[in-house]
Amino acid sequence: MTTGDGAYLLRDLTRDLLLVGRLWRKMAREAAARHGVSEAASAPLVWIERLGENVRQNTLADAIGIEGASLVRLIDELQASGLVTREPDPSDRRANVVSLTD
Repeated sequence: MTTGDGAYLLRDLTRDLLLVGRLWRKMAREAAARHGVSEAASAPLVWIERLGENVRQNTLADAIGIEGASLVRLIDELQASGLVTREPDPSDRRANVVSLTD
């Protein structure tokens, strides 16, 4: 493979990854919309599943990479849609834990 071939391969790979990323985002928006939530609100759902039930809100915010106040808005949306519950942490009532509903 020549240097020129490598450049074409890199260009094609980059283009394909961008296209896949766009398709993924479109599918994520559509899936979230089917459940009545925004695309942004789908991230906490994925992370709650990964981290397990009764995830502390601050742990969830750190995992997603957002501020706590931003997470509160997303949890409000998910709770209103009936997808999560939020309750005081039994071990520290100053904190909340979030779980997926059945």
